[in-house]
Amino acid sequence: MTYNTFNKKNATSTVLTGVRNADKNSYSKSKNVYLTGFYKINNTQTAFIYKGDSINSENGIFYPIKFPNSFITSPYGPDRTSDTTVSIVGNYNLTSTSPAMGFLYNGPYEDTTKGTWISIIPPFPNAKNSIMHSVYNGIVVGNYGNSIMREIGMGLQSNIYAVLYNSHNNQYYNITYPNVDSISAYGIWYNGGTSYTIAGGYLKNKKNRAYIQ
Repeated sequence: MTYNTFNKKNATSTVLTGVRNADKNSYSKSKNVYLTGFYKINNTQTAFIYKGDSINSENGIFYPIKFPNSFITSPYGPDRTSDTTVSIVGNYNLTSTSPAMGFLYNGPYEDTTKGTWISIIPPFPNAKNSIMHSVYNGIVVGNYGNSIMREIGMGLQSNIYAVLYNSHNNQYYNITYPNVDSISAYGIWYNGGTSYTIAGGYLKNKKNRAYIQ
């Protein structure tokens, strides 16, 4: 396994939240990729989608992402939909203290002001906050709950619920697992036809566990 340092120039910190292959070189290795994430310069956070070299980020281009009129935008899981367009999911906040709301973006990766933004707010009880983690072929997965979600890598807290959103028919579906305290969905893969694979985690008896569905 090879680890590569990736950072926005002049940023004090950079966090990557999603990756999707764009091209392959002559050895069928992923070199050019789409990445989503955010970086901070002088305590100002900027969300981005990056297209370029996975070996050296100085050979790629960072394009800013901002949900219209939001205070902060946190993108996840890019899906390449054509040579010039992508789907991106994530969450946004309208103010520094407002709840997190999920979103789906479809459009050009070079200028997200020219695409279509959709708010994803599950119509279920306890859906004060929602975060969408991954998208493939217009199908989105994530989670929602009354409490503010913990930071990346902190594990699930109680009363978090996994959700699937079908953007083709604007329908929401709960993703469940027997006898758990919380459950989230982090990744989705299209297998073909009507088949998808979903990966995530759940909390049971105060222990975090992974699942594939």
